[in-house]
Amino acid sequence: MDRELNLDDIKDAYERIRLHIKRTPVDYSYNISSILGCNLYLKLEMLQRCKAFKFRGALSKISTLPKGTSIACASAGNHSQGCALAAKLCGIKCIVYMPETAPDAKVAATQGYGAEVRLFGKNFDEAKQKCLDDLEKDKNLVYVPPFDDLYVMAGQGTIGLEIIQDLILKNINTVVVPVGGGGLCAGVCVAIKTLLPHCRIIAVNAALYPNTYLKYQKDKGREIDPLVETESKSGKKPLADGIAVTCPGTMTYPYVLKYVDEFVVVSESEISCAISVLAQRSKCIVEGAGASTLAAVLYKKFQYKKDENIVCILSGGNITLDRLAECFKESEDFLKKH
Repeated sequence: MDRELNLDDIKDAYERIRLHIKRTPVDYSYNISSILGCNLYLKLEMLQRCKAFKFRGALSKISTLPKGTSIACASAGNHSQGCALAAKLCGIKCIVYMPETAPDAKVAATQGYGAEVRLFGKNFDEAKQKCLDDLEKDKNLVYVPPFDDLYVMAGQGTIGLEIIQDLILKNINTVVVPVGGGGLCAGVCVAIKTLLPHCRIIAVNAALYPNTYLKYQKDKGREIDPLVETESKSGKKPLADGIAVTCPGTMTYPYVLKYVDEFVVVSESEISCAISVLAQRSKCIVEGAGASTLAAVLYKKFQYKKDENIVCILSGGNITLDRLAECFKESEDFLKKH
């Protein structure tokens, strides 16, 4: 698939994966809408299998491979579990490279889906390099990248199809998408902009890891939010680790640049507040990357009109209980005011 992603690719991906994925609901949040003065819809992708959107892209890619294939991937997060489950469903062997520092719970979850986990190195970059080295030695292994692949992007784009289908009677004005490597954003952009060209796409980075945002702003000739410099000096551990990517994807970024209307950044405290608001006001348990979209709306990072129809993609729900508890404490003042 060495060409541009299109709507037919996304529709084909949906046919490949629809019997195994969950069609996650688009839920109207009365409570949060009343706070914000808009009509807020939440795409509950944290209810997806493996509790994250990554399963869609992994299954879209792996389902194109013949049985008996062996795949390899590198991840310390949702991609590893998505690949492991997708491979199991397709009758394919899966080897996941994770750093030796990976949490035991994530290692156990990945193994629980049937993957062979190889622990190597002190961080993700070292684990990924080991994966790539072994791929050079074993030509029978097929690499499944987390975002830079058209089949993967097409799988993530099925989220955009579902949003349009479920809100067909609504005038969707804005869709807010979290951006890490850009696979989700690329796929959703192609689906939304092809079918609803006047719908606005807002992309969100965490200000602590603003690499795609910085490239986009530079390429568009736009100003940099001062929040980026403040956060970069904070020394905080990223709450939105799912979008803490050091470089934008080489295949995905052109779609971000072409289709995204506005790119914004949110702080760690803003993400924390969004996690808490979602848990307490909408009863949704969402990880930092997924909650970044609501943070952008809560803190008015972009302008929107009264009663505007806004869709926030809540991309995943893999957050530990101790981090969730910390978010509650940080958000007490905001919740008291609202």
